[in-house]
Amino acid sequence: MDAAGAEAHKERLPGLAAELIASKVDVIAINNYPAAAAAQKATRTIPIVISGGGDPVKTNLIVSLAHPGGNITGISDVAVQLRAEAPVLPDRSGPNMKRVAMLWDADDPGMTLRYEAAADVARRLGITVQPLGVREPDDFEVSFKSMTENPPDGILMVADALTYLNRHRVYQFRLGASIAGHL
Repeated sequence: MDAAGAEAHKERLPGLAAELIASKVDVIAINNYPAAAAAQKATRTIPIVISGGGDPVKTNLIVSLAHPGGNITGISDVAVQLRAEAPVLPDRSGPNMKRVAMLWDADDPGMTLRYEAAADVARRLGITVQPLGVREPDDFEVSFKSMTENPPDGILMVADALTYLNRHRVYQFRLGASIAGHL
């Protein structure tokens, strides 16, 4: 089994996909949209199995769930359809949650769909959303500045490689800024 990871460096994905194809793998298993898109560009014959990549129809990886076409299969991310679970948000965040900062990888259509679903739920619950899309590690500093100037009651991170690899910076910022709420 070959394994490859870009460690949130999306520019590495086309090269990693080419390496996997050159090593004549039987299948490519992927857990995010950027990697799936790179693999799809690199091959139309090797099966690509995806999980955690967002809605594959809305991100244009497949034609439809019933008839995906092409070489991609896997698990559809139904997070954007789970709006019925939304009433749990205030219970976990406390009754004083009026404003939430949301960090997500704005270059990842799957994560953008998750952000949009979460932001929609928050707004329906009367919570103001401070959208903070990031594209690279340096963008977190811009987000921190925005949160310092306009402090939220909590921070929600849409989890993907970029936000995960920078989570400690967010935790440290939260602790230093004394922002209430849950991460």
